[in-house]
Amino acid sequence: MPTIDLSQLPAPLVVEPLDFDSLFALRKEAFIALYPADQQDAVRLTLSFESEPIVKLLQESTYRELLLRQRVNEGAQAVMVAHAIGSDLDHLGANNGIEQLTITPANPDTIPPIAAAMESNDDFRVRIPQVFEGLSVAGPTGAYEYHARSAEVGWPMLPLSAHHRPVSLLLCFPARATAKPHKIYWIRSLLR
Repeated sequence: MPTIDLSQLPAPLVVEPLDFDSLFALRKEAFIALYPADQQDAVRLTLSFESEPIVKLLQESTYRELLLRQRVNEGAQAVMVAHAIGSDLDHLGANNGIEQLTITPANPDTIPPIAAAMESNDDFRVRIPQVFEGLSVAGPTGAYEYHARSAEVGWPMLPLSAHHRPVSLLLCFPARATAKPHKIYWIRSLLR
């Protein structure tokens, strides 16, 4: 099962485009509709003046609605692997039983304390849906890719192909980097 490139997905329909002017115009018309038909023209004329207190109230309530709609948009995106960030993405990973890999552990004993350097959100987004490939015991290509990606942060992946012969896995290291023996041993033990 190939991994979907999340960056190529269209924007989700649940995320609503926000436009203050359109929303403000709708609120004005709804306010005018509250009056009897013979008074609506006078109310419309009153609302055409920016200095009117009721116009300021409508602007303020429109702005608050816009903030609320933005919060709904952010909440919807927080549960999508393609759009989640920070702890929201961590929770989506935890739902699948994985967490972001640590590049450099935190050092709280230094002054100032040094925070942990973690795997990038983009790399983590690739691994989250791949976790299901890693559950297979039959040796599909996706399982090898998932376990290789989970072994070490920053190892570039070469495409793998499944054939009816022994599988070779090629790991490329960044310039001036060397493979840590315990990581090589760990990968070999996974592939056996």
